[in-house]
Amino acid sequence: MDAFCFCKHARPAILAWGYIKLVLMLLSLFPLYLVLEIIIFYGGQYDMILFWFMLLLYPTAFGFDITLIVAAHLRNVNTLKVCLYYLIIELNMLILLVPWIGNITFNYYSVLSLLPYIAVVTVLVIAQGVFSIIMVISEIGKLSDVHGVAHEEVGYKNFKNGKETS
Repeated sequence: MDAFCFCKHARPAILAWGYIKLVLMLLSLFPLYLVLEIIIFYGGQYDMILFWFMLLLYPTAFGFDITLIVAAHLRNVNTLKVCLYYLIIELNMLILLVPWIGNITFNYYSVLSLLPYIAVVTVLVIAQGVFSIIMVISEIGKLSDVHGVAHEEVGYKNFKNGKETS
């Protein structure tokens, strides 16, 4: 693969996207707090399930974003595969959660103008999830050996007694 989404390789795109996601997660703490506050004070029993689910999902996502960045820096195929599986699971959870959160905020704010915002956020969440998955799949494919053998850590050479070994 010669080029991927305006990048020469997928690795710089993964690293940039990982850092951008970390910054966006930190910036989204306040809106997340507002949504959680609405759920706590005005939500029903099922909304409290969402509250606890979001409370567990957020630090997990943060940890896996850091893991993705480290795996991309180290070019570790196995860790990238773990991150890929997590990204697929995260995308499925977000597809379910974003409309639910939008519905809760719409019900308590009762503002019809929020519906386009909820739709746009849902589409953006799906798009970024698919983009992340495609980037990681591309990098895993690139890190696989030309002969079809996947290396666990590509880029590191084994040395024994000062001589390179394979």
